[in-house]
Amino acid sequence: MNMSNWLGLLASLASLMVTPASAQQPKPNVVFILADNVGYGDLGPYGGGELRGAPTPRIDQLAREGLRLTQYLVEPGCTPSRAALMTGQYSIRNGLSLIIVPGSPSTLSQRAVTMGELFKDAGYGTAIFGKWHLGAEPQSLPTAHGFDEFYGIPPDISWDSATYVDTMLLTHSMSAPTAELLAKGPQIVQAVAGGPLRTVKPYTREVRAEIDNALVAKSIDFIRRQKAAGKPFFLYLPFSMGHFPNLPSKQFEASRGSASTATS
Repeated sequence: MNMSNWLGLLASLASLMVTPASAQQPKPNVVFILADNVGYGDLGPYGGGELRGAPTPRIDQLAREGLRLTQYLVEPGCTPSRAALMTGQYSIRNGLSLIIVPGSPSTLSQRAVTMGELFKDAGYGTAIFGKWHLGAEPQSLPTAHGFDEFYGIPPDISWDSATYVDTMLLTHSMSAPTAELLAKGPQIVQAVAGGPLRTVKPYTREVRAEIDNALVAKSIDFIRRQKAAGKPFFLYLPFSMGHFPNLPSKQFEASRGSASTATS
């Protein structure tokens, strides 16, 4: 499934309205999709899309049928943009104006109030599937800031960490066996509110290539569970595509090879 179809499916599912028994008015479901390294002019509604060689028909439809914003403030970098988004404050207000790396003293404060907490307090089911990048300290995790569920890469690293072990092997920078490097390297993690951060599997280049498919599957499952429970939901979905390394999934490897053969 390509990105356009993902957006269409998620938009269709998210449009399902639920009415809690205790409420007179239905609460709208919210799916917030965040993409790394996407510029203002990359998308069709803002003059990009087909004109830049990459049509965005589903996003164009969302813009036509919804609200298109034209004024904005950019926080440069992964951590600053996410800090501003989640807290509604300039990133520097929470000491997060620089990109977090493992071991960094910068981390989201326990006192910070996030979008996840606002939705949670309003009676929503909440989840984040993807990249948090606001710190790995217990008080900084998404599940400590209003999110019921979290699945994705470690909360203090970025998508390019999938290349770490391969780079170590290529450069012979560490003498440890491959299995040991994988065990100690970046891991896919998950957590639920009130629980610890648990590792799922090594975050490798192969996993990186398929991660968006996994995030979509997690999202659809979450939406369906919230619908069955009759509960409104807030889904925060930070996709990986657009950020290095932009690796094709198995679905697209064959088409890429065909295109290469045809043009060579």
